[in-house]
Formats: sequence, structure tokens, C-alpha cells
Amino acid sequence: MAFMKLSSGEFMIVGVLPKDAEYKTVGEKNSSLTKFSVKASEKTDANGEKIANWTNCTAWHDAARVCKDFKKKDVVMVVGKIEEREYEKNGEKKKSKELVVDFAVKMASVAAAPPPPKENVPDIGDLDDFEEILNDGTVPF
Repeated sequence: MAFMKLSSGEFMIVGVLPKDAEYKTVGEKNSSLTKFSVKASEKTDANGEKIANWTNCTAWHDAARVCKDFKKKDVVMVVGKIEEREYEKNGEKKKSKELVVDFAVKMASVAAAPPPPKENVPDIGDLDDFEEILNDGTVPF
């Protein structure tokens, strides 16, 4: 996971998605919009518990169409500018920050842990009767 400010003033984030990206079209022109979050970093608090730093991302138009297929546990790299928005909720003014994506790419998917071994593995017996075939450098057929 990485969070880096580039010389252009944009930020680059590499991290894991906690859930699938949400794609929709909005407005009269049916503009493409994709929203998702990326785990940008992680730190340990005084109690030794890990705290994740999530970055909300918004992608429009071509970038939105690239991001729409991002799935839970994908590792992605996104580049864009941080924008601060003000909104009102329950009569209270609030602020939020999000990364407006200019470039995005899926790098990998985090694989799930392999299933535990099965308990009922059949006994294949004694393998001492089999002869080991040594490689003599010739083709066996």
C-alpha cells in the first residue's frame, strides 16, 4: 500500500479495494461515474491494533469506464487530484475529501486463503514398491 504526492500536485495511491466499485450513469448526458475506496495505508495505534486509512475515489468518463470492473480485493493504482467538498447533513455542514481519478489500473487480485486440507484423505498404501526413474538425458518416447 502506498500513498505518494507527485511533483505535478497529483497523488498516486496503490492499495486494495474493500468492496466492488459502483458504476452508474448520471445527468442529462449520461456521464459515466464510478465510485470506490482504496486502502491507502495502515498504521498501528497505541494498543497495537491496525488502523486502515481509506481514500474515497471518484472517476468520471473514460476513467470511470476503466474502474467500473474493479472488484473486492483487487490491488489497484490510481492517480488523481484530491478535492474537498462541502455538504450538509441533518442541518450540519460537513467536509469530505476524495481523489478525483485521472488514471487507474488494476494491478492484481489478492487471492483467498487456500481451503484447509480434507480430513478424509484415502490411504494410498506403501509406495516402496515403485521404482524412481532417473533422468538419463534421453527422451522417454
